[in-house]
Amino acid sequence: MTNPESASFFMLLPKQEQLGFEVRTGENNIRAKMMILGGLVKQAYKEWANIKYMDLRFKEPVIKLINEF
Repeated sequence: MTNPESASFFMLLPKQEQLGFEVRTGENNIRAKMMILGGLVKQAYKEWANIKYMDLRFKEPVIKLINEF
């Protein structure tokens, strides 16, 4: 990782073949961000296949869908 502010990881989803998305966390408050991520994953379970990334670096989380422009 060259820049801790842009830290991210790829999340593979349970029971889904080749399905996952990027999670952008940054370097601060990782524990709180993992709690937020847990809630978002539960809420967005119907859209898992359409998620490109979740960005947790900002005050409000951002979910970018694959087909959004």
